[in-house]
Amino acid sequence: WDEFRSSPHDDSDYVFHIILSATLPESGVEKDTKVIKGLSDNSNEVSKEVYLPVKQKRVLVLSKKQFIQDPADPNRIITQIPIGNTTNTIPGDKLFYDYATNTDLTDRENNEDPSEDGKPGDYPEFLIPNTTYYMQMFTSRYGDLAAINNEAWGDSDGLGGLEDSISYLSPVISFTTWPLKEAVVPVPDIGYRLYTGIEEDPDTGKTILSIISEFPPILTNADWKRYTDLSEKRMVKYEFFISKYPANFDSTVDAAYLDIYTDQADKSNITVTIRELINGSEREPILPNTVYYVKARASLWVIHGESDLENPDDPVPDQQLGSSIETAVKSITTPKIDTGGWDNVDRYPQAPTSFAIAQDENMEDLVGDIWVDLTWDHNERDVFYEMVCTTDPILPDAAEDDYMGDDINKRFLSIYGSRGIPVENSSLRLDVMDTDIISKANLEITGKKVVMHVRSSPTEPSFLQPNRIYYFSLRAVRKETAPDGSEKVTFSRWITVPVTTKMVQPPALLEAVKDMEIGFNLVCNVSGITADAMEVYIRKKNSADTSFTKLNRGEFTCVKDGTVFYFRIYNLEPDQWYEVRVKNTKSNTWYDAISKTWITTEGAPIQEKTRNPYYEIEVRFEGELSYTYILEARPEDDNKYSELIYSGAGSTDYGYDTPSGRIDYYKEKVSGEPGKYMYYARIRAINYKPLKSNTLYYVRLYKRIWITDENGNRINADSLSIGPVTARTDFSQADYDKDKTRDNIIDLFNDTADRLTQKLYWRIDINSGTNVRVLLKGDRIAGLLQAGKESTVTVDISSEHADASYYEILIPYKTLEAIEKYNSRLNIKLLGSEITLNRGTVDLALLKQQGLAGAAKEAMLILKVSRRISPVKALTGDLKAASRSYELQAVAGGSRMTYAEIDKAIYDILKNPDAKGPFKYGILDRELTNVLNRLASYSYSSHLELKDLIVSVINKVEVELSRYLKDIIDGGSGLPANFAVTKSISEFPGKLGVKLEYTLQNGYIAPYVNYGTGWREPAGGKGYVMQYVLFRVEKPGEYIVAVRGQAAVQPGGTDSSALAYLSSRYDLTKVFGKGTIYLANPIKGEQAVMLYAVVTERDAEIIGLTPMQKVTALDLGGIIGASELTGYLDNQTSVSLAVKLYCAKMNIDPKYMKPSRTITIENSSDIKTRLYPFVVLGVDLNIVELSNRRFNATGRTTIGNMLDMVARILEGL
Repeated sequence: WDEFRSSPHDDSDYVFHIILSATLPESGVEKDTKVIKGLSDNSNEVSKEVYLPVKQKRVLVLSKKQFIQDPADPNRIITQIPIGNTTNTIPGDKLFYDYATNTDLTDRENNEDPSEDGKPGDYPEFLIPNTTYYMQMFTSRYGDLAAINNEAWGDSDGLGGLEDSISYLSPVISFTTWPLKEAVVPVPDIGYRLYTGIEEDPDTGKTILSIISEFPPILTNADWKRYTDLSEKRMVKYEFFISKYPANFDSTVDAAYLDIYTDQADKSNITVTIRELINGSEREPILPNTVYYVKARASLWVIHGESDLENPDDPVPDQQLGSSIETAVKSITTPKIDTGGWDNVDRYPQAPTSFAIAQDENMEDLVGDIWVDLTWDHNERDVFYEMVCTTDPILPDAAEDDYMGDDINKRFLSIYGSRGIPVENSSLRLDVMDTDIISKANLEITGKKVVMHVRSSPTEPSFLQPNRIYYFSLRAVRKETAPDGSEKVTFSRWITVPVTTKMVQPPALLEAVKDMEIGFNLVCNVSGITADAMEVYIRKKNSADTSFTKLNRGEFTCVKDGTVFYFRIYNLEPDQWYEVRVKNTKSNTWYDAISKTWITTEGAPIQEKTRNPYYEIEVRFEGELSYTYILEARPEDDNKYSELIYSGAGSTDYGYDTPSGRIDYYKEKVSGEPGKYMYYARIRAINYKPLKSNTLYYVRLYKRIWITDENGNRINADSLSIGPVTARTDFSQADYDKDKTRDNIIDLFNDTADRLTQKLYWRIDINSGTNVRVLLKGDRIAGLLQAGKESTVTVDISSEHADASYYEILIPYKTLEAIEKYNSRLNIKLLGSEITLNRGTVDLALLKQQGLAGAAKEAMLILKVSRRISPVKALTGDLKAASRSYELQAVAGGSRMTYAEIDKAIYDILKNPDAKGPFKYGILDRELTNVLNRLASYSYSSHLELKDLIVSVINKVEVELSRYLKDIIDGGSGLPANFAVTKSISEFPGKLGVKLEYTLQNGYIAPYVNYGTGWREPAGGKGYVMQYVLFRVEKPGEYIVAVRGQAAVQPGGTDSSALAYLSSRYDLTKVFGKGTIYLANPIKGEQAVMLYAVVTERDAEIIGLTPMQKVTALDLGGIIGASELTGYLDNQTSVSLAVKLYCAKMNIDPKYMKPSRTITIENSSDIKTRLYPFVVLGVDLNIVELSNRRFNATGRTTIGNMLDMVARILEGL
């Protein structure tokens, strides 16, 4: 997702449009206002009245750039504006804005003028606090966004003329914004237990009704801590409002309950009793057989002194902490009270207040695209019901005139009336006690619970359409005969339920079938038969082998669905007819494909064919029988999908040919939800054109349902598509031979051209002798440096010329910036050398200061490297060159063009033939066309010959591009020189890494640098790898590897490999002088100390010190004393010194070193106590060996022995 989101917008990308209003879309409200309290005006709090957005407006447009992958569910995306916002919310203070194109929508979309001042735009451009909003969405393509933004969603014709460019509207959802200043308070659950209370007046004996709401407290003592630290004087006030009409509540509180909290344990449920309906000064008792509507709110208070509600004269007012929004409206019907008189006939039957959308076991509404399940309780046996379905909600006391002309209701009654269900009073009469009506209306009765399955049969049209709102209303009707024989009819109030049908959902699964397989199904009515009882036998049709082979269970699957058994056989051969026999082992019978029955002998086999992999592909998807499925496909070289067409005879795009005829899909039951099948489709053509071999195809799928509109026309509603999935036809040599030359040339050309564009640099002026000039690809290398944080990216230009004498490397600023930002390293490999830039090598601030002057737009670093056989300044003393000399110049350049502009020019030269300028453009396309035009006159005798031609053409393209780059960089073809400023860089603050190849010679080999003041060894450490030496330099200059002659060995003496090894890495003249080294002579103490200093690279620290000071500085006092220092070293001291050297190289404190094994030295008494641990470690490290468990501690150590021990340590490391 991150890669897709970061890619540039494509015209086919989806964008999402958000529509908001503060009232339901069908409300019809024209104007309303709201006062916002607590706004800030500098230091004062003010209130402001704003117009509520009562009409739907398109307020936001979001693209893929505003979504991230949900960390909790990778199959979901969630908004994140701006990117990095941890709350994953959309800013509420920036409405009427298109985030996809960064376009303000205010002028076009905020077009209402409720103030009637002639100036549209009165709706606020922010979400209003403490307000309920209703939201819908639709989808469009990015390419249609300009046309949509040029229209207005909220005007009279909506997006007239653009209907085909937008999706269906989503269902309406609502959300409520928080209060501006007050804390958010939970809403009481008044529907937890809402019932009618019945009691008798003790004085009059009359029945008194009340409405009782029992619910849990909204806060516990722990919850209170979010609002106040007080433990006493805390109160929740619950206020209840009651009305006979759901849309007509007054502001008078009909009942209130004060819940005062203390430190005591949390409370149980709260009970509020409503005994009367208060309207100003008028009070009305709760009446029987009446529908009441109830809502409530809660507010939090801190009581100062006494509660103001209990004592209005309390001098200190209570403090309100916050208030909840009002609850949803709940309805309740009071019971009928039978007094025994005829007057009771005039009482209304109970309204079916439980009327609602039925829910499944997961509490999900049972509503689909063209169906819904409705439910209610049948509480009174002597009533029937009337139902209407309307475009808009009707009032509880609506009369027949209010809905008889509604078009949707007419269709509803027409369809259900055609089933034989009575229609009275322009409504559908439903008698839930009539078995005939139960069947025709598709009712399901369980006890008192009634469920009505609102569905259309396959033979009748559906009046429901996907993604629309319908209002179903239900009322109870009682018909009774009075004593005088007259009939009296009473009605309850209408109960209305809004139903939003869903959009047609896309199929749940689509995938390509990779294997060669066949599927079939058959019926077995024998009871008790399971899938395990079935055996499968198979053979190739028309095969010489007439015998059938029994398959094991791993080669086929069998799924039972009722009496139908579904088989699928795998791992078959392509484009092959098979004959299959199935045996029921339980009844010992065989299936006969002709009679489709089971017989005792082997019957006619089932015949099925596998797909032809050269010209057919196969997909499968999950589907349902009540839908039509539409397949679309395209080859990889076509961006347009084509709908696949099925025909039962003749040409067809897909289908299965069987001995009994052609079928469109093969449907196979799989284990899972009932009513769902796995559909298989074998595709052979697109628009009747056969598929090609060796071609990648994209296939997508959507679901279609056929419905009848208000005018009786048959129309379709489609889901969004799923896919695409990809499937490739197999390679066919015969087809390939027909057009392989052209396709191969294009593929090979593009592949070879990719090698040019995949390089990390562009060549400049290739035909310039032994000079190699390159421009590094700034963006690409910066991306690699970012991806490989704290690692090295190598740019190898060493193979561009076999004997290059000069390199020039242009490094864009973005690359240098990435080195600094990600602590990565850029290694540039030249012929015989490498240079490495790391963090701090270049002072970027100084580079910009030097480079950005005059007409320069971007600072760049230019490295110029001259490669010579001999250095410009001759080596001094007895030094001899062991490598080529490399002179480095570093230059800060001020480029007239940014790297992005240069990169765009390169792209145009290579790939954009429509570009304008001083050069030839689209040269890759031009050369490809030239090659293809030569097909008729040129015979490509071999693939190598073809490849050589393409390589030569791409090389020609690179040379031509390099020539144009020379004009861009140096000036030419009417362009000025690119670098307006060039200034030398005198130092590398963080040092520059250098790696030089050298020729192995006898003597001391080391790197040397010349910064203009003469040759010297570079400061810091150096490393040797194979025949390369690595070191770091502080400044531009000349670098070389040189060798000083090996010290002479005593004539006739034994040659020492240790001496050769050490003298090639260390300057042993500092130890033994420049004279002859006599390896058999004993080593002096001072020589041993100096050898230790040189090998540990600490010799610079002891220059000018006395011998004893040197011992102290090197921390050798515990090993070498004054006597050893002025005389010759004995074996115990030399071994101890070698162990000390090992510890220094390994950065280990000797006192923590322990031998890995038990070592016994029989003459240990000859060894000094302070040196004994070192000698034991020397034996354990194989620096020295014992002779018959004895050690010659006092014998003198020769120079050769000492060098052997040191070399052995270093080689081991």
